[in-house]
Amino acid sequence: MATPLPTDQINLTDEESRIMAVAGGGFEQCYNAQAAVAAGSLLVVVADVVQAPNDKQQLTPMLDKIGTLPDVLGRPDMLLADNGYFSEANVQACVAGGIEPLIALGREAHHLSLQERFAAAPPAPEDPTPVQAMAYRLRTPQGRALYALRKQTPEPVFGIIKSVLGFRQFLLRGLNAARGEWRLVTMAWNLKRMFALSRAVQPARPVPQARQRDRTAQNGADRGADAPIPTQVRRRPRRKSDRLLACAASSAGAPARPHRPKWR
Repeated sequence: MATPLPTDQINLTDEESRIMAVAGGGFEQCYNAQAAVAAGSLLVVVADVVQAPNDKQQLTPMLDKIGTLPDVLGRPDMLLADNGYFSEANVQACVAGGIEPLIALGREAHHLSLQERFAAAPPAPEDPTPVQAMAYRLRTPQGRALYALRKQTPEPVFGIIKSVLGFRQFLLRGLNAARGEWRLVTMAWNLKRMFALSRAVQPARPVPQARQRDRTAQNGADRGADAPIPTQVRRRPRRKSDRLLACAASSAGAPARPHRPKWR
């Protein structure tokens, strides 16, 4: 029977949490919160919390969860993810599920030259493997433009959840409780986002004719006889596609931490 070593550690606040590296250096007691976000609406489609600090192991479970969604919600055609999710197995899992993957093969270089930024697409490889085909797509102008959407899809969602909704650490203890809390937070974000989308497509309220005549006459009297009469403007519905998904994890920024109780 194995016994704990003298160097083994345990967290007395939440023993199901794990020590994870955080951005900027150092380690903290964390959970790894995952989310798949639709590129068109920025709605969170699937959310989960895991104990593993490595994101490579989380892409296939997220694809399985996406596959269980009702058909009325549609199916994604493409998936965007950063280098933390890259592995040959993950690429093959996307292809097997009928999803075109665009997963970064490495860290992107900053401040590219004009020649590199607007370089023509290289020749397509002959009989490529799934990884080689994805690498070629990422080097084409169309692939680079699509992958750039990742920066404006999951990153704003996590930023607003942290800075606007104020969720920067878990208040509940235990993996199952943390999962429920994260799903509640993402549900709150979806409600907030759906309200904003509904306002964007909501037509302007019609004005009764009598009130419109009185308002037009008053405007003409105030502005002069030759002044232009303002017209009523209606917002056009936004045409967006939600068939593009992007995956991200909260450990990429400030990690979600178990609640530290205050001692009195």
